[in-house]
Amino acid sequence: MRQQSAFADNRAPVVELTGATPSSGRTQLLHHIIAAAILPRAYNGTSLGGKEAAVALFDLSTNYSVLRLGTILEARIGEAFSAADSNLHVCETLVHESLQHLHIFRPQSHESFIITFAALSDYFLSDTTSRYSVNRPLGAIVIHNLSAFFWQDRQDVEVQKDAALEEPDIPVLDPKNSLFLSRYRSLVSTLREAHISFDCPIIATDWALANPVYNSDGSSLRPHLPGIWTNFRTVNIVLQRQSVKKFGPGMSVEEVLAEKEQRQEAVDRSGFFGWVNWWDSEGWKEGVKIAVRALGKQGGLKYSISEQGVAFEAEG
Repeated sequence: MRQQSAFADNRAPVVELTGATPSSGRTQLLHHIIAAAILPRAYNGTSLGGKEAAVALFDLSTNYSVLRLGTILEARIGEAFSAADSNLHVCETLVHESLQHLHIFRPQSHESFIITFAALSDYFLSDTTSRYSVNRPLGAIVIHNLSAFFWQDRQDVEVQKDAALEEPDIPVLDPKNSLFLSRYRSLVSTLREAHISFDCPIIATDWALANPVYNSDGSSLRPHLPGIWTNFRTVNIVLQRQSVKKFGPGMSVEEVLAEKEQRQEAVDRSGFFGWVNWWDSEGWKEGVKIAVRALGKQGGLKYSISEQGVAFEAEG
């Protein structure tokens, strides 16, 4: 693994993709990003549009589908080649070789997540288990569901508080040094070290606890993760599905059932959009505000999802 410059003037971004609603397309975007990173640039003179890099995926929810990723890789390769049967073996070979450069880690707790992440440099630069990617840069560090341990962390804090009340010898906890915050401080410190070492994008997904608030400047969503994380990330993009008109309040059961299939088709056709979160935008430079405001209420990121993967819509 070739280590990239640790002294780059412009660091790669740290992007948080937050799903404002269920089925917001977060994981599908991750599939798209990972596929683009691990595919070769070309094969026998045919461009495949890949970055020919490796990806470290921390699957905190343990439900990331490599099978789905394989389907998307096949579709992307199929677009580059003809549909002739003679290319079937080439496609299968390229998919297999590309997947060798996706390194998946599945820690089971916040502590194991931090420990595993801290060993990332040793894994890619020293450990023989990553030798298949020795000649590739690390194209992205992906965290699938950064909030996976959120409730467990909160529960551990409550247990710690109860123990302090029951045991007079245990000192009273300082809220600024709680177990919850200390874990995120350790995590961000570890993330920052890896970010400097590899100088590659860090992309993390999570979900929202609050509802978006819409105003004249832009939309905002209150984060539930602590400020140590929100200050570290570069940008928070909130993802939503286009709303589909609900059944009218005066419709009978028969009318609802009659339109059930049509409504489902409308839901399936509905697209997705993403917008830059305006929360804590007071500290933004005016030029940044102008640029984000110019993206419009739907943020300039519009996409649809099909069996072949994510397709982005052109602006306008």
